[in-house]
Amino acid sequence: AARQPGARARRAERPRRERDRSHCDGDHCDGDHCDGDHCDGDHCDGDHRGERCPDHGRDAVNEHRRRVRGHHQRAAGERAADAVTPLVYFSATRFVLGGDAEVEVLAEHAGQLEDGLMLLDDLDRRWGSDGELAAIAGLAAGEEITVSWDTVLLLTVARPRGVEVELVTRRATRVGPVELPSADVRRAVAAELVGRELTDAGCAAAAVAVGGFVVVTDSPVAARLRLSGERARCSDGRRVPG
Repeated sequence: AARQPGARARRAERPRRERDRSHCDGDHCDGDHCDGDHCDGDHCDGDHRGERCPDHGRDAVNEHRRRVRGHHQRAAGERAADAVTPLVYFSATRFVLGGDAEVEVLAEHAGQLEDGLMLLDDLDRRWGSDGELAAIAGLAAGEEITVSWDTVLLLTVARPRGVEVELVTRRATRVGPVELPSADVRRAVAAELVGRELTDAGCAAAAVAVGGFVVVTDSPVAARLRLSGERARCSDGRRVPG
């Protein structure tokens, strides 16, 4: 007797569309190609035969890839959040505003220290013998010049006689005999400004000494800096708050 074709052979003879309709029951796939998700029933209305559903399988693979990708992204974010960034000690010295200056920082890279040093050099030029303060002293009564924000802050703090400052326009006007801020005031303000600049640059801790005036940033690791143990005093011995 001739051998009858098996079930698989009979299925192969049917049109592809009929096979696609007949292999799913519309309720649940076997989990091999859809990660245990339910079919939507729109493209499967027959009995489940264990064959791969072309439409559902493609969607399931894409969904699986999205899940895996999302898991890796979350894991990477958690590792980044838990990572500890090492801090490096940097220090530098300068001769500015007629005296020695020293800067110490705990930072991630040397570029953060450079931000503070650049400002320190700028203040030395602006407040030195040929800078903006000297230009104000050389004005005639009633004349004015535009100055930097740092000089505006210095003049606002020191309130020197014979100079008026307009904050909005940054115009400094000579209104009489000028008495410029003293060297001690310039150094104290410079130390404060550089300390703030280093903090804004991202330094974990910073200490700035300009002519004996020391400013230490408020940080739990600032105690590791040598300058944090120094006392800032004026030339006459008065303590200067750091």
